[in-house]
Formats: sequence, structure tokens, C-alpha cells
Amino acid sequence: MEELLLNILACLAEVLLEMAGEVILEAAWWAMQRLGASLLRGNPVAVGFVVAIAGIAAGCGSAFLFPHPLVHPSRFHGISLVISPVITGVLMAGLGSARRRLGRKPVEVETFAYGFIFALGMACVRFALVR
Repeated sequence: MEELLLNILACLAEVLLEMAGEVILEAAWWAMQRLGASLLRGNPVAVGFVVAIAGIAAGCGSAFLFPHPLVHPSRFHGISLVISPVITGVLMAGLGSARRRLGRKPVEVETFAYGFIFALGMACVRFALVR
């Protein structure tokens, strides 16, 4: 029973730590996009491609800085490939809607789709490189 509980807690910790890293890196992406967003406005495919590349780059950087799993691997290895991008997408969509309520214009990455793409790119790279 203790082992099952520890596996569940390890799985949750893995998801939460990876999600926190993704949200922090998304905030960095938001700052970069604020500086040069005018080139990509109006082209969702180009924005999606750049967001995916940024997620892959963030995953590579994360794997370089932390070349080991952030938490002890559990029986549910790889669950973060599903849960982290969904949670990150929801958080980014919430951030975008909060900015709209405040009368500010959100950037493209502050949507569910682009937040999901970024987090999925990062999670896939970490899954492939860090074992």
C-alpha cells in the first residue's frame, strides 16, 4: 500500500515540477514575443511552428541543466506527456482570458493551443533525453 501511495505521489510531483518549469519558460517566451511579435501576427501556422521550436529548445535546455529526472520515476512513466501539456494549456488560456478582462491584448502563446504545443514539445524532449 505504501509503495502505491509513493508511486502516485511521485507521479504527481513529476507532473507538477514539469508543469512549473513549463509555465516559467512560457513566461520567458511571452516576454520574447512581446519584443518581436509583429512579425508573426496573423499567421497561426508560423506561430505554432515557432512555439513548438521554442518548446523543443526549452526541453533541450532543461535536459542539459537537469540531466536526471526531477522526481523518482514511477510506474506511470510518461504520464507527464499527457497531463503537463493539458494543464499548461489551461493555465495559459486562463492567463490570456485574465489579460482580456483587464483590457489588455494577450499574445498568441496565451491560448490553450499554443500553450499545449509549447509544453508538449518540452515534455517530449525531456521524455526522450532524460531517463
